[in-house]
Amino acid sequence: MRYCGIILAKENSKRFPGKNYADLNGCELWRHAYFPLNEYCNTYVFNKYNRTPAQSLNDEPIFSALQWAYKNLPVRYDAIINILANCPEHTVDGIKKAVKMFEDLELNELRSFNKEGTESGLMILKESYLLNRHEISTYQGFIQLESKEIHYKEDLCQLKK
Repeated sequence: MRYCGIILAKENSKRFPGKNYADLNGCELWRHAYFPLNEYCNTYVFNKYNRTPAQSLNDEPIFSALQWAYKNLPVRYDAIINILANCPEHTVDGIKKAVKMFEDLELNELRSFNKEGTESGLMILKESYLLNRHEISTYQGFIQLESKEIHYKEDLCQLKK
């Protein structure tokens, strides 16, 4: 399967303004999602989509933002790997593990959760599923990957320790 990577970087976080551009060990937070995603994808396909203020509202579904970002790419792929910009702990090995499960189980959608049971920011979607759905399913595959979403400045400070 051919995969592309998309990172959605919300510009106006209310809980932690500027979080996706905050410094973590010498580079912006979103770049930590970029590095493993870029290394995994066979072709250099990367879209750090800066969501406009209207698309950054708390009630704007991430699914519609992913659809918009993908539809604006000039090339089509079999599946899309999305790592949220505020999830800096994902690794190439974690992506490989998730892709293997996605392909072995022939899933349409796979999402990551950490050991606490909260979402950890990685999502894989088949292209046809992304383009023909209007919301994320409640029936999907899931994989445990040790990563956390950064929502507050304190979350970021804990990673710097």
